Amino acid sequence: MHQPLVPHQSSTHRLACLSLYKALLKHSLTVSTTHSGGLRSLIRCRFKTDRLLQSPSQIANGLNAGNEVLKLLCASARGESSSIARLSELIESTLELSGITEAYRNSLRLIKKPPSSRRAPKANNLPLSANKTLQSRRPDSSPIFERPLPLSQIRGGKRRVPKFVAAQGVPFLLYSKPQPQSLGRLLRQKIAWQHKKWDQRTKLTEETIPLGVCEDAWDALVASQEEVEGHSNRTSVPEDRETGISGDSTSWNSAPQFAAVSVGDKIRSFERRNLETGRRLFEILKQERVLVANEKEKKSSHQVQNTVI
Repeated sequence: MHQPLVPHQSSTHRLACLSLYKALLKHSLTVSTTHSGGLRSLIRCRFKTDRLLQSPSQIANGLNAGNEVLKLLCASARGESSSIARLSELIESTLELSGITEAYRNSLRLIKKPPSSRRAPKANNLPLSANKTLQSRRPDSSPIFERPLPLSQIRGGKRRVPKFVAAQGVPFLLYSKPQPQSLGRLLRQKIAWQHKKWDQRTKLTEETIPLGVCEDAWDALVASQEEVEGHSNRTSVPEDRETGISGDSTSWNSAPQFAAVSVGDKIRSFERRNLETGRRLFEILKQERVLVANEKEKKSSHQVQNTVI
Protein backbone atom coordinates (compact mmCIF):
# COMPACT_ATOMS: atom_id res chain seq x y z
CA MET A 1 0.00 0.00 0.00
CA HIS A 2 1.30 3.46 -0.91
CA GLN A 3 2.29 5.43 2.18
CA PRO A 4 1.18 9.08 2.22
CA LEU A 5 4.00 11.60 2.10
CA VAL A 6 4.28 13.94 5.10
CA PRO A 7 6.30 16.96 3.90
CA HIS A 8 7.86 17.98 7.21
CA GLN A 9 9.08 14.40 7.72
CA SER A 10 10.71 14.20 4.28
CA SER A 11 14.47 14.80 4.29
CA THR A 12 14.39 16.26 0.75
CA HIS A 13 11.68 18.76 1.65
CA ARG A 14 13.40 19.70 4.91
CA LEU A 15 16.73 20.23 3.16
CA ALA A 16 15.18 22.54 0.54
CA CYS A 17 13.31 24.59 3.16
CA LEU A 18 16.30 24.89 5.49
CA SER A 19 18.53 25.97 2.59
CA LEU A 20 16.05 28.66 1.59
CA TYR A 21 15.68 29.75 5.24
CA LYS A 22 19.43 30.12 5.78
CA ALA A 23 19.89 31.91 2.44
CA LEU A 24 17.19 34.44 3.30
CA LEU A 25 18.68 35.13 6.74
CA LYS A 26 22.18 35.45 5.28
CA HIS A 27 21.21 37.89 2.52
CA SER A 28 19.01 39.92 4.91
CA LEU A 29 22.22 40.92 6.73
CA THR A 30 23.69 42.42 3.54
CA VAL A 31 20.70 44.69 2.93
CA SER A 32 20.92 48.12 4.52
CA THR A 33 17.34 49.30 4.99
CA THR A 34 15.54 51.02 7.82
CA HIS A 35 13.66 47.77 8.67
CA SER A 36 16.43 45.18 8.30
CA GLY A 37 15.83 43.90 11.83
CA GLY A 38 12.12 43.56 11.14
CA LEU A 39 12.92 41.65 7.95
CA ARG A 40 14.76 38.91 9.81
CA SER A 41 11.89 38.67 12.35
CA LEU A 42 9.38 38.31 9.51
CA ILE A 43 11.44 35.53 7.91
CA ARG A 44 11.65 33.56 11.17
CA CYS A 45 7.96 34.06 11.96
CA ARG A 46 6.84 32.98 8.49
CA PHE A 47 8.90 29.80 8.46
CA LYS A 48 7.74 28.94 11.98
CA THR A 49 4.10 29.41 10.95
CA ASP A 50 4.41 27.29 7.77
CA ARG A 51 6.64 24.51 9.12
CA LEU A 52 3.80 21.97 9.38
CA LEU A 53 2.02 22.70 6.08
CA GLN A 54 0.83 19.59 4.22
CA SER A 55 -1.07 21.09 1.30
CA PRO A 56 1.08 20.80 -1.90
CA SER A 57 -0.34 24.03 -3.33
CA GLN A 58 0.37 26.01 -0.15
CA ILE A 59 3.90 24.60 0.06
CA ALA A 60 4.57 25.48 -3.60
CA ASN A 61 3.24 29.03 -3.11
CA GLY A 62 5.40 29.48 -0.02
CA LEU A 63 8.56 28.25 -1.74
CA ASN A 64 7.89 30.44 -4.79
CA ALA A 65 7.36 33.49 -2.55
CA GLY A 66 10.58 32.70 -0.68
CA ASN A 67 12.55 32.41 -3.90
CA GLU A 68 11.14 35.71 -5.16
CA VAL A 69 12.15 37.43 -1.91
CA LEU A 70 15.60 35.86 -2.17
CA LYS A 71 16.02 37.26 -5.69
CA LEU A 72 14.85 40.66 -4.43
CA LEU A 73 17.41 40.52 -1.58
CA CYS A 74 20.22 39.60 -3.97
CA ALA A 75 19.28 42.49 -6.27
CA SER A 76 19.11 44.87 -3.31
CA ALA A 77 22.53 43.72 -2.13
CA ARG A 78 23.93 44.66 -5.58
CA GLY A 79 22.60 48.20 -5.08
CA GLU A 80 19.63 48.24 -7.47
CA SER A 81 17.48 51.17 -6.36
CA SER A 82 14.21 49.70 -7.69
CA SER A 83 14.76 46.47 -5.75
CA ILE A 84 15.63 48.39 -2.57
CA ALA A 85 12.50 50.52 -2.90
CA ARG A 86 10.34 47.46 -3.57
CA LEU A 87 11.83 45.64 -0.57
CA SER A 88 11.31 48.61 1.76
CA GLU A 89 7.70 48.99 0.59
CA LEU A 90 7.08 45.26 1.12
CA ILE A 91 8.52 45.30 4.64
CA GLU A 92 6.58 48.43 5.65
CA SER A 93 3.26 47.07 4.38
CA THR A 94 3.83 43.75 6.17
CA LEU A 95 4.74 45.44 9.45
CA GLU A 96 1.75 47.75 9.16
CA LEU A 97 -0.59 44.81 8.56
CA SER A 98 0.87 42.89 11.54
CA GLY A 99 0.41 45.99 13.72
CA ILE A 100 -3.24 46.29 12.71
CA THR A 101 -3.78 42.61 13.44
CA GLU A 102 -2.17 42.87 16.87
CA ALA A 103 -4.25 45.93 17.74
CA TYR A 104 -7.42 44.11 16.71
CA ARG A 105 -6.52 41.13 18.88
CA ASN A 106 -5.84 43.38 21.87
CA SER A 107 -9.21 45.07 21.41
CA LEU A 108 -10.90 41.67 21.40
CA ARG A 109 -9.18 40.74 24.66
CA LEU A 110 -10.58 43.84 26.35
CA ILE A 111 -14.16 42.99 25.40
CA LYS A 112 -15.87 41.04 28.19
CA LYS A 113 -18.42 38.77 26.68
CA PRO A 114 -21.40 37.83 28.85
CA PRO A 115 -21.56 34.13 29.74
CA SER A 116 -23.52 32.02 27.34
CA SER A 117 -27.02 31.10 28.44
CA ARG A 118 -26.32 27.50 27.43
CA ARG A 119 -23.30 27.28 29.72
CA ALA A 120 -24.90 29.08 32.66
CA PRO A 121 -25.88 26.61 35.41
CA LYS A 122 -29.58 26.01 35.77
CA ALA A 123 -31.17 25.74 39.18
CA ASN A 124 -32.74 22.41 38.26
CA ASN A 125 -29.40 20.96 37.13
CA LEU A 126 -27.40 21.83 40.25
CA PRO A 127 -26.12 18.81 42.22
CA LEU A 128 -27.91 17.88 45.41
CA SER A 129 -24.81 18.72 47.44
CA ALA A 130 -25.27 22.39 46.46
CA ASN A 131 -28.69 22.47 48.12
CA LYS A 132 -27.96 23.42 51.73
CA THR A 133 -31.44 22.42 52.91
CA LEU A 134 -30.72 18.76 52.12
CA GLN A 135 -27.46 18.47 54.06
CA SER A 136 -29.05 18.22 57.50
CA ARG A 137 -32.33 17.07 58.95
CA ARG A 138 -35.09 19.64 59.10
CA PRO A 139 -35.74 21.04 62.58
CA ASP A 140 -39.44 20.26 62.33
CA SER A 141 -38.91 16.64 61.26
CA SER A 142 -39.55 13.87 63.77
CA PRO A 143 -37.46 10.71 64.32
CA ILE A 144 -38.42 7.76 62.16
CA PHE A 145 -39.49 5.55 65.07
CA GLU A 146 -42.06 8.16 66.18
CA ARG A 147 -44.04 7.54 63.02
CA PRO A 148 -46.75 7.21 61.86
CA LEU A 149 -47.59 10.83 62.61
CA PRO A 150 -51.09 12.23 63.02
CA LEU A 151 -52.58 13.67 59.87
CA SER A 152 -52.49 17.17 61.37
CA GLN A 153 -48.66 17.06 61.61
CA ILE A 154 -48.09 15.96 58.01
CA ARG A 155 -47.15 18.70 55.59
CA GLY A 156 -49.67 19.09 52.81
CA GLY A 157 -52.36 17.23 54.75
CA LYS A 158 -51.93 14.06 52.69
CA ARG A 159 -50.36 10.87 53.99
CA ARG A 160 -48.06 8.89 51.68
CA VAL A 161 -46.94 5.31 52.00
CA PRO A 162 -43.13 5.19 52.28
CA LYS A 163 -40.89 2.81 50.37
CA PHE A 164 -38.99 0.15 52.27
CA VAL A 165 -35.43 0.10 50.94
CA ALA A 166 -32.37 -1.91 51.97
CA ALA A 167 -28.99 -0.62 50.80
CA GLN A 168 -26.56 -3.55 51.14
CA GLY A 169 -28.39 -4.81 54.22
CA VAL A 170 -28.98 -1.37 55.79
CA PRO A 171 -32.77 -0.77 55.91
CA PHE A 172 -34.49 2.61 55.78
CA LEU A 173 -37.82 4.18 54.80
CA LEU A 174 -37.93 6.67 51.94
CA TYR A 175 -40.91 9.02 52.22
CA SER A 176 -40.11 11.45 49.43
CA LYS A 177 -37.52 12.43 46.87
CA PRO A 178 -34.88 13.76 46.66
CA GLN A 179 -33.22 11.69 49.36
CA PRO A 180 -31.89 13.90 52.19
CA GLN A 181 -28.13 14.36 52.26
CA SER A 182 -28.03 13.43 55.95
CA LEU A 183 -29.61 10.04 55.16
CA GLY A 184 -27.20 9.43 52.27
CA ARG A 185 -24.22 10.31 54.47
CA LEU A 186 -25.40 7.92 57.19
CA LEU A 187 -25.87 5.09 54.68
CA ARG A 188 -22.41 5.64 53.18
CA GLN A 189 -20.79 5.56 56.62
CA LYS A 190 -22.53 2.32 57.60
CA ILE A 191 -21.77 0.59 54.30
CA ALA A 192 -18.13 1.71 54.44
CA TRP A 193 -17.79 0.35 58.00
CA GLN A 194 -19.36 -2.94 56.92
CA HIS A 195 -17.00 -3.31 53.95
CA LYS A 196 -14.02 -2.48 56.15
CA LYS A 197 -14.90 -5.25 58.60
CA TRP A 198 -15.49 -7.74 55.79
CA ASP A 199 -12.08 -6.95 54.35
CA GLN A 200 -10.47 -7.35 57.77
CA ARG A 201 -12.10 -10.73 58.31
CA THR A 202 -11.15 -11.91 54.82
CA LYS A 203 -7.52 -10.87 55.28
CA LEU A 204 -7.34 -12.58 58.67
CA THR A 205 -8.90 -15.87 57.54
CA GLU A 206 -7.20 -16.12 54.15
CA GLU A 207 -3.76 -14.61 54.80
CA THR A 208 -2.80 -14.07 58.43
CA ILE A 209 -4.21 -17.26 60.01
CA PRO A 210 -2.75 -19.64 57.35
CA LEU A 211 0.60 -17.90 57.78
CA GLY A 212 0.36 -18.38 61.55
CA VAL A 213 -0.42 -22.08 61.03
CA CYS A 214 2.74 -22.43 58.96
CA GLU A 215 4.82 -20.61 61.57
CA ASP A 216 3.41 -22.78 64.37
CA ALA A 217 4.17 -25.90 62.34
CA TRP A 218 7.73 -24.74 61.88
CA ASP A 219 8.06 -23.99 65.61
CA ALA A 220 6.70 -27.45 66.41
CA LEU A 221 9.23 -29.00 64.06
CA VAL A 222 12.06 -27.06 65.73
CA ALA A 223 10.75 -28.00 69.20
CA SER A 224 10.64 -31.70 68.31
CA GLN A 225 14.19 -31.50 67.09
CA GLU A 226 15.23 -29.81 70.33
CA GLU A 227 13.51 -32.59 72.32
CA VAL A 228 15.48 -35.18 70.42
CA GLU A 229 18.67 -33.32 71.20
CA GLY A 230 17.60 -32.76 74.83
CA HIS A 231 17.50 -28.95 74.74
CA SER A 232 13.75 -28.31 74.89
CA ASN A 233 12.31 -25.90 77.45
CA ARG A 234 8.90 -25.35 75.80
CA THR A 235 5.63 -26.26 77.58
CA SER A 236 2.40 -26.88 75.68
CA VAL A 237 -0.76 -24.97 76.64
CA PRO A 238 -4.18 -26.60 76.01
CA GLU A 239 -6.68 -24.98 73.62
CA ASP A 240 -9.79 -23.11 74.73
CA ARG A 241 -12.73 -25.52 74.37
CA GLU A 242 -15.26 -22.79 73.52
CA THR A 243 -13.30 -20.98 70.80
CA GLY A 244 -10.83 -23.69 69.75
CA ILE A 245 -8.00 -21.15 70.01
CA SER A 246 -4.68 -22.07 71.48
CA GLY A 247 -3.99 -20.41 74.82
CA ASP A 248 -0.26 -20.28 74.19
CA SER A 249 0.83 -16.64 74.05
CA THR A 250 3.86 -17.64 72.00
CA SER A 251 1.68 -19.14 69.25
CA TRP A 252 1.72 -17.26 65.95
CA ASN A 253 -1.91 -18.20 65.35
CA SER A 254 -3.55 -17.17 68.65
CA ALA A 255 -3.72 -13.39 68.10
CA PRO A 256 -5.08 -13.62 64.49
CA GLN A 257 -7.73 -16.09 65.61
CA PHE A 258 -8.84 -13.86 68.48
CA ALA A 259 -8.97 -10.91 66.05
CA ALA A 260 -11.00 -12.93 63.52
CA VAL A 261 -13.50 -13.96 66.23
CA SER A 262 -13.78 -10.33 67.42
CA VAL A 263 -14.37 -9.00 63.91
CA GLY A 264 -16.93 -11.73 63.24
CA ASP A 265 -18.80 -10.82 66.43
CA LYS A 266 -18.91 -7.16 65.38
CA ILE A 267 -20.26 -8.08 61.94
CA ARG A 268 -22.95 -10.36 63.41
CA SER A 269 -23.94 -7.68 65.93
CA PHE A 270 -24.21 -5.14 63.09
CA GLU A 271 -26.39 -7.53 61.07
CA ARG A 272 -28.62 -8.25 64.10
CA ARG A 273 -29.15 -4.53 64.64
CA ASN A 274 -30.03 -4.08 60.99
CA LEU A 275 -32.48 -6.97 61.19
CA GLU A 276 -34.17 -5.53 64.27
CA THR A 277 -34.29 -2.08 62.67
CA GLY A 278 -35.79 -3.57 59.52
CA ARG A 279 -38.53 -5.28 61.52
CA ARG A 280 -39.44 -2.05 63.31
CA LEU A 281 -39.45 -0.11 60.04
CA PHE A 282 -41.63 -2.74 58.40
CA GLU A 283 -44.13 -2.43 61.25
CA ILE A 284 -44.21 1.33 60.64
CA LEU A 285 -44.79 0.65 56.94
CA LYS A 286 -47.76 -1.60 57.69
CA GLN A 287 -49.26 1.01 60.01
CA GLU A 288 -48.83 3.69 57.35
CA ARG A 289 -50.59 1.48 54.80
CA VAL A 290 -53.52 0.92 57.16
CA LEU A 291 -53.81 4.62 57.93
CA VAL A 292 -53.69 5.56 54.26
CA ALA A 293 -56.44 3.05 53.46
CA ASN A 294 -58.59 4.28 56.35
CA GLU A 295 -58.13 7.94 55.45
CA LYS A 296 -58.91 7.22 51.81
CA GLU A 297 -62.07 5.34 52.75
CA LYS A 298 -63.11 8.10 55.15
CA LYS A 299 -62.55 10.74 52.50
CA SER A 300 -64.57 8.85 49.88
CA SER A 301 -67.49 8.32 52.30
CA HIS A 302 -67.43 12.03 53.18
CA GLN A 303 -67.59 12.93 49.48
CA VAL A 304 -70.58 10.58 49.01
CA GLN A 305 -72.42 12.22 51.91
CA ASN A 306 -71.81 15.67 50.44
CA THR A 307 -73.20 14.61 47.05
CA VAL A 308 -76.32 13.14 48.68
CA ILE A 309 -76.93 16.31 50.66
